Amino acid sequence: MLVLHCNWSGHALHLWAEDLARARQELTATDPAHHPFIANHDELLHAVRAAGILHSGTHAKQTELALLLPHRPLVGGAIPLPSSRLSALLGTSIDGDEDLQLATARVPSLEIAPRDALGVLLALHQDDTTHHSIHLGHEIRWWNAVGRMAVDLIADQRVVPSLRQERTGALHAAWQPWMHDGEWNARLERLISSVPASARAVGDDGYATGGAGAWAMLEDCLGRMVDAQVRDALSAETYIDAIDGADQAADPHVAWLAGLLDRGDSVVQPKSLDQSLLKLVRSWIGNLEDINESSAWRLRFELHEPPSSEEPVADVLWHCSFHLADPAGTTTVDAEQIWAKAGGGKHAKNAARAEEMGALLLAELSRASRTWPVLEESLEESDPCGMDLTTKQAYALL
Repeated sequence: MLVLHCNWSGHALHLWAEDLARARQELTATDPAHHPFIANHDELLHAVRAAGILHSGTHAKQTELALLLPHRPLVGGAIPLPSSRLSALLGTSIDGDEDLQLATARVPSLEIAPRDALGVLLALHQDDTTHHSIHLGHEIRWWNAVGRMAVDLIADQRVVPSLRQERTGALHAAWQPWMHDGEWNARLERLISSVPASARAVGDDGYATGGAGAWAMLEDCLGRMVDAQVRDALSAETYIDAIDGADQAADPHVAWLAGLLDRGDSVVQPKSLDQSLLKLVRSWIGNLEDINESSAWRLRFELHEPPSSEEPVADVLWHCSFHLADPAGTTTVDAEQIWAKAGGGKHAKNAARAEEMGALLLAELSRASRTWPVLEESLEESDPCGMDLTTKQAYALL
C-alpha cells in the first residue's frame, strides 16, 4: 500500500509515495540522502498506472526530488516523520512530538511535464475508490483544486498572450491566466491561504517562504499548465500556418505570434526591437487591467514647480515625476527606486518584486495615456521616471 504525494518543482509536477510495508519495519536513523520508507520508481510507476492516475500515453521521467521534511532525532542521526495519512494507516500518532527538526530528504519521483500535469491532477479524487493500492496524501485535495481552477480558466477563456524576458535578454511568449477581477482574486487568495506545508517542501525559487512563496509556486504551476493546454489546441489546428513565410526578424508582431501559436515559445528578434515589443505587449495588457478597490498600488503623479527664473512663463518646464502609492497614500515608491531594484543583482527576490511593480507602472501609464495622450511620450522609454511639461501641459494635467 502506497501513500501518494505531489509537489511542483523545476516547472513540473512530481509524484512520490510513502510505502506502508517499509514503514512497518523497524526503522533506524538514516543519513539525509536516504528516506527509509519511500517507494522506488518501478513500484510507484506501476501503482499510478494501475490506478488510472497516469495513463499509458503519459510520459513520466524518473528523477529525484529533494524535500524539506520534519525528522525525529534518534541516536546516530534522524528519521523522517511519516505523513499524517501514513500515520493513520500505521495506527500511530504524530501529535506530541516536540523535538522535531527540518532536514532534507531525497526521494525517488516521477516528473510530469506541464502538458500532462493537468490530467494527472484531475485524476486525483479523494472520494475515488478505484485507486487500488494507493491512498492519497491529505494535500492531494488542494492540488486537485489547483487543477480544477486551471480547467475553469481555460473553459472561461480567461487566457491572454504575454511576453516575458529572461535576465539574459531572451524573450519568450506565453499564454497566461487572467485573474484580475474580484471573483477570481478571491478564489486565488483562498488557494494561497490554504496551501499545505508539504506542498512547499521543495526549495525552488523560495516556494517555502511565506505567502509570497505560495504565490510563486501557484503562479508557475497554473501558468505553465494553462500555457501548455492552449498551445496544444492551437498546434492541433495548425494556426502557425497563417504566418508561414513571414519574416520574424522584420516584423515583431510575427515574431510574437510565432512564439504563441506553436509548442516552441522562443521569440527571435534583432536586439533593437526587443524593447519595443515588450512595450507593445505591456501597453496592450495594461489596457485590459480592471483596477478596483482591492488593487494594492495606484499610479501617482507629482508635479514639481520650476525654480524662479526670468524666462517667460510659457517657456519654463515643470517636471512631473512618476510613483506608485498604496490606496491609503501612506507609502509611496519612486519610479527611480523601482527601476534601480529591477536591475537584479544579488537580491533576486527583490528584483523580481521590482519587475512586477515596473510592469504595473508601465501598464498604469498606458491606461492614463488613454485619458491624457501626452503621457505616450514617456512610454517610449524602457524605464520612465517622469517627464518635463510646459506650463500649458502642467495646467492640463492638473
